[in-house]
Amino acid sequence: ETAFKHFDRAEADDDPIHLGRAAQDQCSGVELVCGGCMPFENESIIARENTTFQARIGPSGNERGYMGITGRAGWGISWYINGTIIPELVVERGKTYTFIIEGGNDTNDLSNYHPFYITDSIGGGRLQNTEEERANETVYAGFDELGQATGVGRLCQLEETESSETTRQNCGDLQTYIDTLETPASCNSGEPGTLVWTPDENTPDLVYYQCATHLNLGWKITVVDAVPAETEFDNCIPLHETLQLSWRVDSNNSNIRFRLCGCQSIDANTNQYMGFGLSGSASSTQMFGADPTIAWVDETDGPQAVDYYLSAYTQCRAGLGACPDAMDSSRTCNDDIIDVSGSITNGQQCVSFTRQFSTSDSTCDITIDPDNTNQYIVWGIGGLGETAFKHFDRAEADDDPIHLGRAAQDQCSGVELVCG
Repeated sequence: ETAFKHFDRAEADDDPIHLGRAAQDQCSGVELVCGGCMPFENESIIARENTTFQARIGPSGNERGYMGITGRAGWGISWYINGTIIPELVVERGKTYTFIIEGGNDTNDLSNYHPFYITDSIGGGRLQNTEEERANETVYAGFDELGQATGVGRLCQLEETESSETTRQNCGDLQTYIDTLETPASCNSGEPGTLVWTPDENTPDLVYYQCATHLNLGWKITVVDAVPAETEFDNCIPLHETLQLSWRVDSNNSNIRFRLCGCQSIDANTNQYMGFGLSGSASSTQMFGADPTIAWVDETDGPQAVDYYLSAYTQCRAGLGACPDAMDSSRTCNDDIIDVSGSITNGQQCVSFTRQFSTSDSTCDITIDPDNTNQYIVWGIGGLGETAFKHFDRAEADDDPIHLGRAAQDQCSGVELVCG
């Protein structure tokens, strides 16, 4: 906790130097001899209104992970937010954020019971702290008025594999380390927990997301008055006169961010959903077996983006058909859509969302390959009712494949949506 505040292996050089000397490079051909690896890069997630975070448990990454990033002793496990180890979150006062929590809910198994909460304590661990320590701590979310932890849900835990351990020990990069972790085929029984938090004018500039039963599992949340505006998308193509697709590839983090923009409604009484995804066939456009995301803006609940899998040409019945991954009882599928945001302006709705190139859900998700110049897609629009959004009632296939990793190209410039 204090070692980094001094030079514990400092050495003195008896020879003075002349800082104003003529140019001379005595380092040419001399390589640094380092006995270890640099810590993983600490990623930042700039959150926006209605952003949803997924919080799961995973390995701490030892000296390259929690210890290297924070300078604090780890506990062997850490929080993974949206699939990465202890990222710094940047949130805006007055905006609402939702945390989907999968840290364990069995109070009889304390080693696997990790209530998620937001605090001004850098180490957390409220339930194991002394009464004096708790009195000096301010909790902003995750406990109720009776002092009971509320940020609990089923346990979903990532595990190290031989490959990820090798990556960590051989100075591999963070994304390779994360990609080689073993994701459990299914989580423990039960449902994820939900924590909704709105930082306000009383929230300090720096707080932490932590575990209430163990010290040092989480990291920083920076609270600002206004987050930077979302970066413009690199690419856009019109899929239909009422639907446009934009995207931006983030190769460093192996994910891709999409934005669907379309009409808010089909007619005066029916709002519209927007659907887009990868084809069920690698060589043609095919709805059967496709992996779409269904998106819309709910006037009450805000922007929505739901991960689907089309296992039959029917509405979702008994686990077959056009089913949301998280509702599919016949397969071990997960909703892997994260960081959802969106709005309605002048009768047009836009929803942005992010997905990893390759998820742990091999049954229901198709791998996105930005280098594939011929990736076939499907898309659809339809009325948003009690059941309509569960199928593509006006779905159309785009016969032309697209190259998601192409150079920036805006084919939507000057093309207006035709709504009304």
